[in-house]
Amino acid sequence: MAAAPIIHTEDPMPQHPTVAPVATLPSGREPTRDERNTIHEALTTAYDIVAEAYMGGGSDRTLAEKLNVPRIWVRDMRVQFFGDHDRNAMTEVRKKDLDEAISLAKAATSRLLEMAGEAETLEQSLVLARKKLEG
Repeated sequence: MAAAPIIHTEDPMPQHPTVAPVATLPSGREPTRDERNTIHEALTTAYDIVAEAYMGGGSDRTLAEKLNVPRIWVRDMRVQFFGDHDRNAMTEVRKKDLDEAISLAKAATSRLLEMAGEAETLEQSLVLARKKLEG
């Protein structure tokens, strides 16, 4: 009995390189008292309670990276003691820029709809003119 030859073929589904895994939290680990104190002290110096925003370019992510702790810990402590907002001065500038862009997009949409109506009216007029020529 002859064995069938083994033929190697390329995988029909190419494999894409995977993205490096994001640092994950230790399973179920909570911050220690010292870590909580460190995060709280850092938040006290970095977060403006009145403005409900980070001073300068700070954020939960940048603070977590600086302290070498999970971002979720910083977020949880900020929400608990300082406020719900992970924003800074740049966030406000970006919001204003986006508001302006949204306004421009609305105006453009409105004008395009007007132009579409005008084009449709023109098309109908041309069709009528063509029918008149046919008799």
